[in-house]
Amino acid sequence: MAAAKMQETRKTDVLVIGGGVLGASIAMQLAENSVDVTVVERARVGSEASSANAGTIASAGWGDKTFMKEHWMAGTVEILRSLQNKHGYDIELCECGSIELIRTDEEMKWAERVIQAYSGTGYNAELVVGNDQCRKLEPKLAEDVKGLLHYPQVKSCTVRLSHGEICAAQWRL
Repeated sequence: MAAAKMQETRKTDVLVIGGGVLGASIAMQLAENSVDVTVVERARVGSEASSANAGTIASAGWGDKTFMKEHWMAGTVEILRSLQNKHGYDIELCECGSIELIRTDEEMKWAERVIQAYSGTGYNAELVVGNDQCRKLEPKLAEDVKGLLHYPQVKSCTVRLSHGEICAAQWRL
C-alpha cells in the first residue's frame, strides 16, 4: 500500500523524521526547551519497530568519552527518568546491572575488544570467564556459556509501558 502524499507546508525550527523511541524522545527534549519541532512519521507514532522492543535498555552511563551507543542509551535512561519523575508516568525503572552472554570464541573476541575499548573511558565493564565465576553472577546460566560481559554499574531499565506507549506519552507532552 502506497503512503499518502501530504501537501502541507509548515515552518518549523527542527524537523524530526521518524516517530519511534529516538525520534519522539528528541522531539520531546527539543519541545521542552522551547524549540518548534515537527515530527514526520509514516505510520502511527511508536507503532513500528519501537512497539516491538522487549522493553529493556542497558546503559553503561555517560563515561568520559562519547561512544554513540552508550551515549544514546544513557540519554534514553535520562528521558525515561524524566517521564517518570517529572511527568508522572509509571514506568517502573529497575536499575540492576547488566550482563551479555558469551557462548562462542567469536563472541569472546568481541567482548575482549569491548573491554579494551572501554579502558580508561569512564565506562565500567568487566569480562567474567569460567562457568563457576559466571554462575556467581547468574546461578541459572546454561552450561555452554563461556563467559559474561558484565556491566556492574549499568542502569538497565525494564519499563512497565511498551516503547510504543512511551512514544505516545512523549507525543502528548
